Amino acid sequence: MKWESPNKTPNVGFGTEKQYWVAVKSAGILKPLVFLALFQNRPLDHPLTYDWQVTDENGEAFDAVGWVECQRHMDYDNFYSSIIFTESYVLLGWAEYTPPEFPALLMRGDR
Repeated sequence: MKWESPNKTPNVGFGTEKQYWVAVKSAGILKPLVFLALFQNRPLDHPLTYDWQVTDENGEAFDAVGWVECQRHMDYDNFYSSIIFTESYVLLGWAEYTPPEFPALLMRGDR
């Protein structure tokens, strides 16, 4: 796994998203935090109509071009929240995410 510079933007196709590892430094926490996040390229104000509109916790569509987290909700569909980087919450880098193979699927011959 190769960590990319926080100044570099992932190459994510128009209207799509891709999952990555991200490393952040948060004020008050000594060690960097590493977690999975999505980079989305789903602009809100594109002149064409697409079914990819991304909604927040209030069901409002937003311009989803950048880093987001998918949040789960028991009462309705999942929603996304933007990851806001600041002076006290700094993106250190990001890396490609390759999910590990699940053994039960391999035993059945599925991929």
